[in-house]
Amino acid sequence: MGPPPMYYAPGPYPPPYMYPPPMMYYDPRAAEAKKSADIGLICGILAFFFIGIVLGPIAIFFGARAHRLDPSKGFAGIALGTTAFIIYLVYIVFIFAMIFYSPFV
Repeated sequence: MGPPPMYYAPGPYPPPYMYPPPMMYYDPRAAEAKKSADIGLICGILAFFFIGIVLGPIAIFFGARAHRLDPSKGFAGIALGTTAFIIYLVYIVFIFAMIFYSPFV
């Protein structure tokens, strides 16, 4: 009689059941909030270097719009736009004061 038959180990177990990944859905409000927040941030940054008297309120508008759609977005546009607008407003008032109230006129 020959040797007993060889015993083979069972194959690997099948992987445990895994839940499918959660469905991703498109939220148009989140996309609109992101777009408005980006525009507000860009206008707020540019308002410090270019016409802040115009770009400041635009940054405030888009920042407030983004904040209304998603409360976690838009604050940077509001803050930068307000700061740039106030700085340019003080600058314009100073220039007009120097022109019209100059002692040399």
